[in-house]
Amino acid sequence: MGEYSYCDELIKEYKVEELDSMTLKYRIDGFVYACGMDLSDSFCFKEISPARIPYINKHKNDGEIKYNINFIRSYDRQKGKNFVLLGKYCDLNLYFVNYFNDDKRKNRINEIPFNLSIGKVYDNIPFKLDITSILKKQTRFVISRNYENSGISDIVSFDANITSFSIVLRLIKLFIKDPDIAYIVCKDITNQNKKITSEDLSEILERDEKLDKPVYGVQKIMKKILNNN
Repeated sequence: MGEYSYCDELIKEYKVEELDSMTLKYRIDGFVYACGMDLSDSFCFKEISPARIPYINKHKNDGEIKYNINFIRSYDRQKGKNFVLLGKYCDLNLYFVNYFNDDKRKNRINEIPFNLSIGKVYDNIPFKLDITSILKKQTRFVISRNYENSGISDIVSFDANITSFSIVLRLIKLFIKDPDIAYIVCKDITNQNKKITSEDLSEILERDEKLDKPVYGVQKIMKKILNNN
């Protein structure tokens, strides 16, 4: 039995053919993995919201793992067609949208606009991670922690030129593991008073081959040859 893919399940069960895309599979399945979610132990259900919007739901409400995750096909007048993944998984509040009008070639990774938000309470402190693409390769990162009893909020925000979505996924994985460390890491890098690059972020984030961009064709063959030498 092969490795579970949330996108493959949606394609198989509900014929969401647009998900048969290297970009969308990499991003959405990568997001599910980076957030530490296991959605393989529940069924998909097609539902209709009170506003008459169809969506696909997966939920589980027994044992230690409880979740309610929804998948929606939507349209934005400015940014066009998009897929939205949102809901709650254990202590996480999740929102992830990909605008796929520019996902023209399905067999390669394309740069398409996105935005995401993750909320998590850690040591009784609410943290929030927001990441939004601004331009084709420029991305805005915002991490906040809120001290409810004192009414004080700490926010770190910066823009960076991102050449690989794996940077986004690796930061998400760190945030899920320890949002306070993620906050401190991003605060330290902004204190360097320089333009932040993918290389700066890559150096401070833990590597994970499962979050690397897929490599196909000649590149895949060359990578395999190099790794065997």
